[in-house]
Amino acid sequence: MKLADGKSMREADERAIRDFGIPSVKLMENASFALAKKAAELAKGSKSALIFCGSGNNGGDGVGAAAVLLGMGFKVRALLVGERQKLSKDCAEMERRLNRLGGMLEDFDEKENYSPDSFGVLVDAMFGTGFRGTLIGGAATAAELMNRSNTPTVAADIPSGVHADTGAVLGPAVLADATVAFSLPKIGHFVEPGCVFAGELAVADIG
Repeated sequence: MKLADGKSMREADERAIRDFGIPSVKLMENASFALAKKAAELAKGSKSALIFCGSGNNGGDGVGAAAVLLGMGFKVRALLVGERQKLSKDCAEMERRLNRLGGMLEDFDEKENYSPDSFGVLVDAMFGTGFRGTLIGGAATAAELMNRSNTPTVAADIPSGVHADTGAVLGPAVLADATVAFSLPKIGHFVEPGCVFAGELAVADIG
């Protein structure tokens, strides 16, 4: 089995885009479908999802998954845990797709409870393999909301708060029931304590 670190995965993405002509938004589209599929499985017939999205490309995977789930007949609430002005280009495109389907990307409010137990599945798409350091502010609050809930949680690529290269957890982190790793599993999925936070690991080929 090959395990990747964050740097090598970013280089693989860049090579796919530059040398093989795969649009970056197509990679995100594929990741979004894989994430939505796993979320639907975990929901076990309860067609509702609460999705926490960052402003980067990991967040774009979450927004894209929200659009896919909406198309599958799910009741979806997508929350932006981050600054709207910092949305990546592809994340903004996924937001446009979500809007066209009648959904919306709301700004996360730390003071609101959001009743995560009333949803069939939670999705963590706040931070991916580029994450370093400690979750703070809204991201830490969102992680705590997910962790206190009895609703199953699926993470996009790696749980937010887990270092992809080392498995280190330096503060609050999402304790996921399942993680969908994109292209290759990461070192942090197999090293303690990251492996505990990742839960059941699925690997999705995103092209």
